[in-house]
Amino acid sequence: MGTLTCTVEISKETGVTITTEDADEKLTQTIVMDGKSITMTVKGDESTSTITQTDGSVAISCGEFTVEAETVTVKAEKESVYESGEDHTITGDAVSVSANQAAEISGQEVAVSGQNAVELSGMEVTLEGTQSTEMSGTMVTVEAKGQLGLKATGAAELKGAATSVGGMVKLG
Repeated sequence: MGTLTCTVEISKETGVTITTEDADEKLTQTIVMDGKSITMTVKGDESTSTITQTDGSVAISCGEFTVEAETVTVKAEKESVYESGEDHTITGDAVSVSANQAAEISGQEVAVSGQNAVELSGMEVTLEGTQSTEMSGTMVTVEAKGQLGLKATGAAELKGAATSVGGMVKLG
């Protein structure tokens, strides 16, 4: 690190500006307090990061933003939006997502998997494929606690290496 150039400007019109320049590193750090906001800027040869604080907001603009803490809590009284121009990953020992009203997951392709089990439950569960729906497994069981209805608007086929039908059987 070479010699730093440090300036402090105080003005009744523009406020206070503190600047530190490192010509060798091509780096300038600036704090501006203008009576309406505080803006901290670090400008390098290839990138710039800025934090702007007003009485109602804090805005951070940078190339990479990292938070490391034992516990992180983010609360919003109104809408909350998390966007990524590329991939978005959420990981943890246990991850819980809940909504007081509707919850929706959508995408061009959606995969849900569990290493041990996957459970879907609700008062009503609908599985629908607009072209086809497939269930497969080493063993597949369909059980109704009440009435079971199986129907097709086209041909229906039931076959296996051995097929058994139990209970009262009505054909036709």
